[in-house]
Amino acid sequence: MVCYVFNCTECSPTKKESWTPKQANFAHMCVTVLANLTYQAIKKRADETGTTPEGTLHEPVYFSLEEQIIPYFDAQWENLTSMTRRVKNTWHQTLLKTLSKETELFEAMADGHAFALKERNLLAIGPVHEALKQHIADFAHMCVTVLANLTYQAIKKRADETGTTPEGTLHEPVYFSLEEQIIPYFDAQWENLTSMTRRVKNTWHQTLLKTLSKETELFEAMADGHAFALKERNLLAIGPVHEALKQIGRNKPSSSSSLRDSSKDLLDKIDDSSEGPKTRGSSKRRNVEGGNNSLKKTKFTADYSSTRIAGIASPIDFPFNREGYRYYLVEKDMCVPNRELLEQEDSGYAKPIPAHIYRVVVHPTVTLSPNDRAYQLKLSDDRLAVTGFEGYCIARATHAVSHGTWYYEVVFTSQPPESHIRIGWSQSLG
Repeated sequence: MVCYVFNCTECSPTKKESWTPKQANFAHMCVTVLANLTYQAIKKRADETGTTPEGTLHEPVYFSLEEQIIPYFDAQWENLTSMTRRVKNTWHQTLLKTLSKETELFEAMADGHAFALKERNLLAIGPVHEALKQHIADFAHMCVTVLANLTYQAIKKRADETGTTPEGTLHEPVYFSLEEQIIPYFDAQWENLTSMTRRVKNTWHQTLLKTLSKETELFEAMADGHAFALKERNLLAIGPVHEALKQIGRNKPSSSSSLRDSSKDLLDKIDDSSEGPKTRGSSKRRNVEGGNNSLKKTKFTADYSSTRIAGIASPIDFPFNREGYRYYLVEKDMCVPNRELLEQEDSGYAKPIPAHIYRVVVHPTVTLSPNDRAYQLKLSDDRLAVTGFEGYCIARATHAVSHGTWYYEVVFTSQPPESHIRIGWSQSLG
């Protein structure tokens, strides 16, 4: 038994059917090794007794980790996986942990140094074995699969119409609507995309939108944020070894975080050099004194909204209004008397910002408010369109009226069946 991946003529870069070794993890490699060792033991026993080897075991066949399993790994590493052969022997401990932890696949003897397959039927071992199923594909991998299939279908349809051969490389991105094409494809092919249980509620539509918007190394979005395309132009390069796909789920350190870490290290060195000799007591005191830093509130994405304002180059982080708190964009009031004296005061110590020297910025045009809304709602870049979300959510405009006769016009671009929208004039607090 060897782990392979089959490439058909359409998926293979050489346009030929090929089998390539799979980058199997230690659990799959252990199953392959124990299955081969078990079959060799059964065949040897059948040759000695002059009988036909059976594929079903009546009792487990144990093999020593040091004397049989590890030597088999050493001899057959290249046939078991496409992983680089380990130079150090630390993988022996990983092997022991895998065999001990995966109790659904392996059985261990009382001493913990000999192991056997839990599956008695060797013919049932394979990629479709229940305990050997691949990890559940997350939404990022599913989105890549869906967009790749939709893109190929669009290319093939275009080639059939023009009577040409479909190409695997794109010259420009092919965009697909989230509501009209991507979500219906998910609904139709869910079981073929992942082993995850099909979602009953439609809250995963919002997860889909977040995934397509967040994974900028994989997907491109149109200006309205409702249509997406693959960033990879070569469809033949998409697969498990694609560099952007391998980075999914890994933390991406930003330049600001690395700068912050280097600054912290420098400050730590200065503190260490200025506090005299290091003793256990001094280190304990430093830990106690620095313990209050953990009480600092973390800034979550759901607490603010980054929005661009006309006339300001960089986006502004608006905190969302909530019960008891309302936030406004302000600017310095140039008409405040004695303003120069207030600005010349020593600001080296913490003090409240004097509110009377600021005034509320009046937006030049009426748009949807960037922060006076539910954080689940998605605003367009021009803040003239809003995408709804399941459940009761509200969004207000930037301007209020107190007298006179006013009206406004709204266009509904799309609406799911059996959904409801309430629209009208709102009070300032709800």
